[in-house]
Amino acid sequence: MGRRTLALVLTALIAGTGVAVALASTDTGSVSQACGIKQATRKAAPFVGFGGGDSFTITGDARRCTMNEQVDVGIGFLRQTFEQGQYNGNPTYFDDWVAEAARHKITILPIVFVAAPSGRGAKAPKNSKAIGKYAASLVKRYGPKGTLWNDCECPKRPIKVWQYWNEPNLKVYWQPKPNAKAYTKSMGIVRSQMRKAPGGKGIQVISGGLPDSKSSKPGVYKYVAQMYKAGAAKKMDGLAFHPYAHNASGTMDKLKKVRKFMNKHGDKGAKIWVTEIGWATAGPKSEFRLGEGQTATQIKKVVPALWKARKGLKVGGFQYYTWSDKTACSTCIANHWGYYAGLIKLDGTHKKTFAAFKKAVRGLH
Repeated sequence: MGRRTLALVLTALIAGTGVAVALASTDTGSVSQACGIKQATRKAAPFVGFGGGDSFTITGDARRCTMNEQVDVGIGFLRQTFEQGQYNGNPTYFDDWVAEAARHKITILPIVFVAAPSGRGAKAPKNSKAIGKYAASLVKRYGPKGTLWNDCECPKRPIKVWQYWNEPNLKVYWQPKPNAKAYTKSMGIVRSQMRKAPGGKGIQVISGGLPDSKSSKPGVYKYVAQMYKAGAAKKMDGLAFHPYAHNASGTMDKLKKVRKFMNKHGDKGAKIWVTEIGWATAGPKSEFRLGEGQTATQIKKVVPALWKARKGLKVGGFQYYTWSDKTACSTCIANHWGYYAGLIKLDGTHKKTFAAFKKAVRGLH
């Protein structure tokens, strides 16, 4: 099963740890050995998702195969960066991927993003209106009244939830340094333009996922408070959070803490979107490296806990990091725990965590 090479190296901050890692779109993971191309029929859970890269960077049977198995596990959405330069360079590639996801009854959660010219991270936007114009064009194409749905010969599955930026509380993604007030203002401008697009009144714009990381300066909770002081409650429709922790209990404790911040600042009705959580089964020493057995245990705990938190904490959904293990590109750091956080090994075989995740997610139906 071949891969299609995209002429772009995206910068990613693996797992909200503050370590910048460049992930080449030509080698983001593996296709499972157990994957078949027969269309999956299992009912998906819109609440649960993965990153979109595992299927985005491949085409044909390999793409269909990966999406089939992901649906069979039970997920209902894929979160994927819609980087402006990459999109403008090949919008048809994005169209094909979104259409294939719709055929599999998978919804897309796009990240509106503009990479730095160097390809490493992102600079604070100088022209938010220009980004808003780009984001509005995406809503026009993929939103509730999107033109794609008349062109693709696929089921209509409009994108209604959109994410603005990724981890803006980290320097690598908001260069030269994080600024909650500036980010909130930018988000408000972009959201306003997106909502003016055809079908835009039917969408929600959530914040970039905010990791509780040592590299967050100021700390993430102070950053959230600064966002609300800058009027975030009226400039976003939900707060995205990356509550990486040593175990499921720690993850839930962090969510409870951020919920209190939101309630305190008059945003009780807004949802929290957990747009990254996960643990590594191998790799370098880290508080997030637990091994296969312990990671499986934490998955069994965190999935039902997040499901239960839909009401009390108003959790809108969560993305597990990640579907398959990764390999470093030539410009990446040599080794990082995030490369080993997949449910599938690089050789395509399933880890113990795969079965644990599948059972936990299927238990939500």
